Amino acid sequence: GRLPNILSRDLVGPDTKIVLANGLHFKAKWARRFDPSDTVPHDFFRRDGRPVRVPFLSDAGMQCAESFDDPCLGFKVIQCFYKMVGREGRLDPGAPCFCILIFLPHGRDGLADLLRPAVTQPDFVMRCAPRREQVVCPCMIPKFKFSSGLDVVSALCQLGLTAPFDEGVADLSGMVSNMPPEGLYVSAVRQTCAVEVDEDGTEAAAATYSASSPTYSPPENPPPPPMSFVADHPFMFAIVEYEKAEVLFLGHVMDPSQEN
Repeated sequence: GRLPNILSRDLVGPDTKIVLANGLHFKAKWARRFDPSDTVPHDFFRRDGRPVRVPFLSDAGMQCAESFDDPCLGFKVIQCFYKMVGREGRLDPGAPCFCILIFLPHGRDGLADLLRPAVTQPDFVMRCAPRREQVVCPCMIPKFKFSSGLDVVSALCQLGLTAPFDEGVADLSGMVSNMPPEGLYVSAVRQTCAVEVDEDGTEAAAATYSASSPTYSPPENPPPPPMSFVADHPFMFAIVEYEKAEVLFLGHVMDPSQEN
């Protein structure tokens, strides 16, 4: 029900022969819930510099966080884990370990520089995942909810994948057995996504400190000084399966006051 309209009317016509659809839904509660009484209104500065007033989740204290202060690419990362729940909805230490990583560039205009390695280096997201806890104060993340849709044919063509979209070149004979493959080609590839983050947890869908969190060894060195993490400008996020280092969702937030 999170993606009720994966197919729009403009994608299906009288010449449509086959429709391939794939869905992925993720919903989880925080291992350590954000207290709604700590949610406060705060300014979020959009890319054009204009502020919008939105509710921010707040939870100062020990967090899995890290700051990367490279002069060419400075950013902070905070990691929030979800409850490890089995198929029956009960806590299960053997269940997959999911978390969200929020990447906040030091500069308000630094998102583009952060997205570049995230989409070109397969291990970038997990390589930057925090490996220790430290005091984060203040710790503020805006609530956000959005849905988006994208036709990815042009992006695939730019990557060199052109044959399936060319009626004269495409060979999809391996996909069909009950119709002639001549003239069969891919006319559209649609990616649809919806994500919501609030005090309880995260719900996401895409088509195309507790026993439930990993344990960290105490650091040998003295703990770092307190770090602030106020996501009040465009940032990137990733929802991942931590132990398998698998990225399920990768996105960015430009304006949490908008749902599209």
